[in-house]
Amino acid sequence: MSHEWLMLAGATALAATAQGAAGFGFAILAVPLYLLILDSVVAVQVAIVVTPVISIAVVPRLWHAVARGLLLRLALGSLLGFPLGLALYLHADVARLTAGAGLLISGFAVFLLLAARGRVADGDRQAPGTAWGDVVAGFVSGVLASSLAMPGPPLLIHFTLRRLPKDIARATMLSLFVLSYLGSLALQAGIAGMARGTWLTAAAIVPVAALGALAGNALARRMGEGAFRRLAVLLLLVTGVYALGSALLR
Repeated sequence: MSHEWLMLAGATALAATAQGAAGFGFAILAVPLYLLILDSVVAVQVAIVVTPVISIAVVPRLWHAVARGLLLRLALGSLLGFPLGLALYLHADVARLTAGAGLLISGFAVFLLLAARGRVADGDRQAPGTAWGDVVAGFVSGVLASSLAMPGPPLLIHFTLRRLPKDIARATMLSLFVLSYLGSLALQAGIAGMARGTWLTAAAIVPVAALGALAGNALARRMGEGAFRRLAVLLLLVTGVYALGSALLR
């Protein structure tokens, strides 16, 4: 058993457990660690291959909690957003795009932290949403999925603002990720190309990702609504700071 595989497996287990618990966060935790072991293109592509496995491992256990109408509206928005995201990926300055996304996500994370501190007794009541709001959130998620492989932040912000219960939020988000990351995978394979070694590396850590996702799901069942929201906002803040930092360092 190689030293490289052990390092990849450890990074994968940590990130998959986080995503299994929060419904989001695998790529932002795994990719920086993968970059210490693999080159940049392979690191990102391995993360894109592995991420759908996490959703596929967990979703059957959460399918009863999926808000199906919400999922359909988000999926419609995502499909509409994929072409714009692809155009940005092909023609825009990726560093500026990443920096802008990082600033926006960080700003929303700070806003959610401040809102949580000032929330009154009805804070656990689900806030009303609109069908168009769901489609717009899905659209932004689709744009970021096909341009930066980051579909999660818009959904997490949208769900947190609506104060969706954690099981509904996790189940719906992970279900949508099956579509989002398979779309991103198709774009990467079709446009950038993926070497045989990338597929073999991903296949070697897929079992670890599945086990980590199941462990995270078990952890989430013990987590209260308040703890889930704090974890969600923390992951948003980490995502925003990482995206901004990586753009500035390019």
